[in-house]
Amino acid sequence: MLPGTGIVLTRPIDQARGIAQKIEALGGHAIHFPALEILEHTPAPQSAAALNAADIAIFISANAVEFGLRYADGCLPTHTRLAAIGKATAQALVDRGFQNIIVPAQGADSEALLGTAALREVTDKHIVIFRGVGGRETLRTTLCQRGAKVAYIECYTRRQPEVAPREIAALLQRNDLAAIHVLSRETLENFCHITGSQGRQRFSRTPLFVPHPAVLEAARIGEGLGPLGFGDIVVTGFGDDGLITALEQRFPSAQQS
Repeated sequence: MLPGTGIVLTRPIDQARGIAQKIEALGGHAIHFPALEILEHTPAPQSAAALNAADIAIFISANAVEFGLRYADGCLPTHTRLAAIGKATAQALVDRGFQNIIVPAQGADSEALLGTAALREVTDKHIVIFRGVGGRETLRTTLCQRGAKVAYIECYTRRQPEVAPREIAALLQRNDLAAIHVLSRETLENFCHITGSQGRQRFSRTPLFVPHPAVLEAARIGEGLGPLGFGDIVVTGFGDDGLITALEQRFPSAQQS
């Protein structure tokens, strides 16, 4: 249903394989151009004590599951309930043998998780948040306001990857490029840094697909980069299915005729 449609995927290749397969199955071209690299980070020394005391452990992403469980040697305290920011992160926990995950029925952001019944009454609860270095403070701030004692376990870090000039040139010269997908503000900013002014000229009219309004605002404002020039931005909702639905609506099967 996406014949001849080239979709740029900017997440790390290992994490993009699933959505790439779905795009290819629909006749599209998955164009891997990672604009974010994920690396292991050693949590602060006090993290072990915080985890042992935790009533609830929140995982902010599938990366947090991977690197958080690596830090914990695959074992979490038996008294600790687990929570995930969305269904993909919850599935990553289930795949590793954990059950009864607190997860929002809809959505995959801090606000959605904070809306779950299990996180509404948390007075005097000890909560740890597995996450990368830095990020939004909404989750911790709100939980503290609700009376919880919250600690971060920062177990991975993000950085802009090194991309060879020939790879950038190859992307700029493709004639099948129909859309770009980015998952976060940081990924978007990295993509714009990597492709430079030529990229802004080349992609200013290319549809940009993002999962959250916060990324949409970054694409419009371009903090630290000046105006990014994206004028055609689609908010897809969360998960691979949200992206596929948005792509099918934008590039309908009627184009095959």
